[in-house]
Amino acid sequence: MAALEVEKRVAEHERRRRLGAELLAGLVDGRLGADTASHLLREWNLVEEPRLLASLSGDGFTEKSSDLHFRLEDRGISHLLLKRAPLLTALLPGSPEAVEAFREEVDPSSPIGLSDPLGTPSRAPDAYRESQWALQEAKTTGKPVVRYGDDTFSPFLPRSLSESRRVVERVLGPILNYDASNGTGLLESLRTFLAYNRSWQKAAAELHVHRQTLVYRMRRVEELTGRKLDHIDDLTELWFALRAAEASGNLTPKANAPAQW
Repeated sequence: MAALEVEKRVAEHERRRRLGAELLAGLVDGRLGADTASHLLREWNLVEEPRLLASLSGDGFTEKSSDLHFRLEDRGISHLLLKRAPLLTALLPGSPEAVEAFREEVDPSSPIGLSDPLGTPSRAPDAYRESQWALQEAKTTGKPVVRYGDDTFSPFLPRSLSESRRVVERVLGPILNYDASNGTGLLESLRTFLAYNRSWQKAAAELHVHRQTLVYRMRRVEELTGRKLDHIDDLTELWFALRAAEASGNLTPKANAPAQW
């Protein structure tokens, strides 16, 4: 009888984990209406503010990550979990206790990115990007936890997604339009070139192109943007615009990127 009861409890936990993942996927993909989302979140005790999204790199998964849902429930932490390689993302109460419990149950040594408070369910897609951008900042700075837009966040980066999109359009818009019209990859080539500290050889190897091909691409970038890659002011603008592009969804943050300029 005891074994049967344990089996039933595990099956119920797994059912809730699966349903929670489907709900969070619907939220971050923008597939749920406001009324439906609010109703479902109420069933998970996640309707009250503050709520936030927390993202963790796949590097932070441990042997015990597979039963994370069970352990958070045992600690009384309301949550939804979504695993999409290379990230694990959770919708949590925004209290320090809930965030700390999440860190402890995953891996306290792994950096975590936190979104701004969710507010309305319709903001979930933006909050999802915010948590990913905050995670990138945490990995870059070595901080254990970075919350999007707070004092630990870089003061040189845009503080909202709308601001990020304006930066991207102003600085990288010509490249994005050129790539879309011609099927080229100038934006990714630029990001790789800067990520490898403007090393022609290393960047060309990463992109699997000849060095001269990369030289041509960077000259095209200079022509389209009106910015020179050997001028520090122009270079700084391009680099921060690339970071903004990651936040606004124009670029997917790279996992295991090299040391960056």
